[in-house]
Amino acid sequence: MSLFADHNLPFAIALGLDSLVGRRATITTGRAAVGYPARAKARDHHGHAHHVMVEPHEAGSEFLQGDEVLLVRREGQRFFAVPLSERKLAPVD
Repeated sequence: MSLFADHNLPFAIALGLDSLVGRRATITTGRAAVGYPARAKARDHHGHAHHVMVEPHEAGSEFLQGDEVLLVRREGQRFFAVPLSERKLAPVD
């Protein structure tokens, strides 16, 4: 038997995704610019990988495949990030 009833599963997934804010991610596919997200892989506090769509937090920035970023906020299914090399906040992992 599942820990979550089927109707609670989307809520549980949403909470899990929110926990990725403050974590590192690596751009795995594409080029990210404002309004044009790329796919990235981030790990949660259990070490599970999540593939999420990421775009730069600031206008004029872009991320390329292989770049490491820090996820700083989430809106719906999209995450916004800053380059890890320019971070002012330390990642939680």
